[in-house]
Amino acid sequence: MMLRNYGLVACGLALATPLPAQETTATNVAFDAAAASITQAPTADLARLGPLASRPSGCGDFCLAPTLAASGVATVAEPEVIQFIAQTVSSGGGLLIDARHRDNRDGGAIAGSTNIPVAVLAPDNPYRIDILMALGAQRSGNTLTYDRAASVMIYDGGPADGQAAALVAALLDAGYPAERISYYRGGMLVWVALGLSVAETAS
Repeated sequence: MMLRNYGLVACGLALATPLPAQETTATNVAFDAAAASITQAPTADLARLGPLASRPSGCGDFCLAPTLAASGVATVAEPEVIQFIAQTVSSGGGLLIDARHRDNRDGGAIAGSTNIPVAVLAPDNPYRIDILMALGAQRSGNTLTYDRAASVMIYDGGPADGQAAALVAALLDAGYPAERISYYRGGMLVWVALGLSVAETAS
């Protein structure tokens, strides 16, 4: 697994400007030489939203992801996600990571994201070090160093889902620097509820 080199085509979204609810805006980014567009529709796609709105099974009386995933890890909202895609992902400087298990990705994915479920960073996974090195870690004797680690932004199904926070914890446990991790708590539920466009699946 390698960081892909994305090319920025154009960024037409004024991130600091509040948008009227009925206005559609677009950010156009090239992913693997194919143009993709992130737009905001006037209404949410209810067919996609329905499955995302269901609480995960077996989570007890309350299913609420933490507001802060960990100390030193920034929690971000949609404008920062779009900016991260347009600037960091497009330049090959980082990854937008979908932390959901492959069998639990209803409602599509955010364009440009890569699927890395938390299970692949379990200490007993023989490919764990390979994944970390694909994110920019380097071997130094029997340890890994993270001087060249990529910036990563992690999301999951939304505020009732704990997979993104679990992946943040797994990265930190492996020594990944907190300042290179950010956490989109809103996840797919909020993304779709706001009418933002999605890809069918993360890569």
